[in-house]
Amino acid sequence: MGPLLPLDDGPTEPLTLMFLRDLEQFWHASTLYVLAKDETCIDTIQKLGFQWNCDTVRVISGRQAGRLLGDFESECSLVIHWWD
Repeated sequence: MGPLLPLDDGPTEPLTLMFLRDLEQFWHASTLYVLAKDETCIDTIQKLGFQWNCDTVRVISGRQAGRLLGDFESECSLVIHWWD
């Protein structure tokens, strides 16, 4: 199956992610989204996912990543780690 992702031509409403610090108590999750500081960090973050035995490691960049963060104008990169 894999992690929930926005469609390229998806809705005009942003799909916002929740920050871990905003979760109350404990929360079990199968997907970790990591915002890359810049393009040079992506490879390192992906390698961490393989060391953590993720089932899927994927990169989303540009406006699609910005939409996940609730900002249509932002262009950034998210590395998605997913465990089944």
